[in-house]
Amino acid sequence: MGEAQKEYQELANIYDYLVAEIDYDDWFKYIQKILDKIDFQPNKVADLACGTGKTTIPFAKLGIKSYGVDISKDMLEIADEKVKAFDMDITFLKQDMKELSLPEEVDLVVCYHDGMNYILSLGELSKVFSSVYNNLADGGYFIFDLNSVNRFQEAEEEEGVTIIDEEERFLAWQTDYDPLTDIWTIDLTGFIKGEDGLYQRFKEVHKEKHYSEGDVLMALRKAGFKVVDYYEAFTWQKPSYNSSRIMYIVEKN
Repeated sequence: MGEAQKEYQELANIYDYLVAEIDYDDWFKYIQKILDKIDFQPNKVADLACGTGKTTIPFAKLGIKSYGVDISKDMLEIADEKVKAFDMDITFLKQDMKELSLPEEVDLVVCYHDGMNYILSLGELSKVFSSVYNNLADGGYFIFDLNSVNRFQEAEEEEGVTIIDEEERFLAWQTDYDPLTDIWTIDLTGFIKGEDGLYQRFKEVHKEKHYSEGDVLMALRKAGFKVVDYYEAFTWQKPSYNSSRIMYIVEKN
């Protein structure tokens, strides 16, 4: 995810625990509704910033040939372990999405739940769009979401440090939003109990960036995409200032 080689090195082992409350079924159902709306059923999909595979597996369960792409080796190792017990056509690839190089063209690329926000400059975001475009078949679609500035500002207004204190783990993190750079920083410190009963300390810094709709749309068109539509996530409404997440649907002409 983004520059997650270091960011998810230690967190990978507890990532599924941290996102346990996220309803990935609802996310996938919304993607399916989008595909129904544009009357498109993919045969091959690439899931960018796939993490531990939670967003990739639903496609494979439908018999769609799937590629899960992430920059974190540790996350992909966990994803690979998950699918070993199932007969699913998934290939996991350790790649930077700015330099995406799939074994073959796909007709759908997806990236959701903050993955694109880990790209920290408009120039790098443009590289991602061009990279995706080059790996898509003609007539293929790219569907992704981005957090909005409202989401980041709400996080900044939350005071203090968030703490998870349990027998197996202790986690503490604090967020900071810089309106000058539109970058949201999460400083995380944790202690995880190992098999030997000892606790190992780790520290990670995560950064996400907000992009305006105008910048995103301009970069998409510059990469060659046709913008089909964009919505406030989980709805068919146009985004407003209060929207916390925006979903983009674009097509390779």
